Amino acid sequence: MVIPMQTTRFGTVAAEAGDVIHFPLGLPGLENLDRWLLLADTAGGNVGWLQSVDCNDIALAVVDPCRFVADYALHVGREALGPVGGGAAEDMRILVVVSHDGEGLTLNLKAPLVVDLRRRMGCQILNQAEWPLGYSLEEKRVPLRRCA
Repeated sequence: MVIPMQTTRFGTVAAEAGDVIHFPLGLPGLENLDRWLLLADTAGGNVGWLQSVDCNDIALAVVDPCRFVADYALHVGREALGPVGGGAAEDMRILVVVSHDGEGLTLNLKAPLVVDLRRRMGCQILNQAEWPLGYSLEEKRVPLRRCA
């Protein structure tokens, strides 16, 4: 069943009920929003959008960190994965939120999103590796490489 959803950023988005990704704990600062759609940005293939189903004016720009940080690694115990911890590794995707800090674009490499695409579950976790909350893309332009 197709569910038309009106958004402030993308206009009307048609989504299937099975497209919704459930974040049982919400996201920090957005704990009451637990249903999201992962949308591709047709204008820029590297960026995706996590659009809230529950609040049509909230969408977060997200990227695969490997596309911008060649040596990015996630270090976390399986128990920290919470609702996605029981999924198969090949179904997992790691995404990071893109922000604008006034000087340029940054990636939150310290608190990535882990999404189980098969089970449609996600959570935000704390990466135990030494990565910053605001990794500047302006200072450290890295040539793109294929990582998947």
